[in-house]
Amino acid sequence: MHDERQLDQQLQDRIFAELDKLPLPKHRKQALAPLLLQFVQRANHPRFARHHGRMFSGSRRLDFAIKLEALRKRFGSHGFSDESFIRAVLRQPPVFFRSAAAMIANIEGVVQHFATQGLTVDDYLRAALRQPTLFALRPNAAIAAIEGVAGHFTEYGLTIDQYLRAAVKQPGLFTLKPMTTIANIEGTVRRLGRHGLTTRTYLRAALKHPPLFSQSPATIVRNLEGVVLHFAADGLAIQAYVTAAVRQPTLFSLRPATSIHNIEQVTDYFANQSLTTQAYLQAALKQPSLFYQRPSTIIANVEQVVARFVDDGLCVRDYLQSALRFPQLLCQRPSTLIANVSGAIGVFRTYGVSARSYLTLALARPQLFSQNPCTLSSDNRLIRSMRNRGLLSAESAHELTTARNDSPRK
Repeated sequence: MHDERQLDQQLQDRIFAELDKLPLPKHRKQALAPLLLQFVQRANHPRFARHHGRMFSGSRRLDFAIKLEALRKRFGSHGFSDESFIRAVLRQPPVFFRSAAAMIANIEGVVQHFATQGLTVDDYLRAALRQPTLFALRPNAAIAAIEGVAGHFTEYGLTIDQYLRAAVKQPGLFTLKPMTTIANIEGTVRRLGRHGLTTRTYLRAALKHPPLFSQSPATIVRNLEGVVLHFAADGLAIQAYVTAAVRQPTLFSLRPATSIHNIEQVTDYFANQSLTTQAYLQAALKQPSLFYQRPSTIIANVEQVVARFVDDGLCVRDYLQSALRFPQLLCQRPSTLIANVSGAIGVFRTYGVSARSYLTLALARPQLFSQNPCTLSSDNRLIRSMRNRGLLSAESAHELTTARNDSPRK
């Protein structure tokens, strides 16, 4: 027991001595040292030591400064820094006990294999710094993880290039066994297939939102069904929500409580303006980002536009009803919408159209809030509608059309 305590002290002294050689702030060293010592103590346990041998204070596996210098020398021009690597090691301390040569070979082996598919050192190194186990993962394992999945789903249009890009965004995919990823995709499709989800559409969704490749079917189904069950009385159907999730794949991963909160906070806030949960859900199915956007953002988007034009007769109730028909308005920046409407009012004021009259028209045709004022004179349907409503005289309509036709073409 005395010998073991003495060895622990020697190892601790060596670890601190090595860390003192690194250009790191004191708090980083203090955070890292106990993690490294804990790993060494675990590795020296007889159950593990018989496979790899015990570590002593003189072990080259503790040459942290030398390893860091070698990695910096090889990858310094590709985004590697001491600080970024230490942050990675704090999440996966065992990585620091690998030899620099092995870590470099692991990175380069994968990059060389997928070079024709466009994988670069910068890409894979960035992935490894987010998923530090990639420094320790042998190239054949990472290669098999990518090719196994892409090969299995080739008939559904998945290519190695596409899956590689997804894995760079979600580096854990390099470490997952192909059968695990395949089971996640197929299991989800099997459970949601009767609601319209196909392998091809789910793969397309997963490429947009790569965490789907690693999430279990049970989690995905629970996320969707939790929202649908909660809003069943308000008319939300599972097939409609699955369709919305395919368009906005984040919804597959979003916890039900989050989606429910986001919807109910907005409907509760605007309840006195006649906004119902059923109506807002229908808008969210058209604009699925409403399920995950913060209620405070949606509320501010509405109130800021209304506040700008309240003196011209715009009110929250009318604007909300218009936005429910064109839900993009609820997500767009108020400054953009305000600029669009102000610009349009400026264009048509010359022809005798008041701000109040234009806003009344925009409430009837809500896409006008999103339309760039520079395109208004070329909008034949708009000019015709304004003419039919008596907002523009025949002469003004003709003048607008003539001005458009006479404008120089590029």
